[in-house]
Amino acid sequence: CDESKVQKVLSSSDEEHQQPFKEKMDAFLKKAYEEHKEQEQNLEKNVKQSLMKQWFFLQLESKI
Repeated sequence: CDESKVQKVLSSSDEEHQQPFKEKMDAFLKKAYEEHKEQEQNLEKNVKQSLMKQWFFLQLESKI
C-alpha cells in the first residue's frame, strides 16, 4: 500500500468517512516505513557481520 492509493480512496470518499480512514492509514504507513527502515538497517548490519566472519575464518584457515 502506498500514499497514492490512499489519496485515490480519499478522493472518491465522502468527507465524513475520510478522516477515520486517513488517520488510520497515516499511522499504518508511518509504522510500515519505520519498520522497513529498521529491517534495512538490520540487513545492512548482518551483511557487514557476515563479511567480517568470512574474513576472520579465511585468516584463520590461512594460518592452519
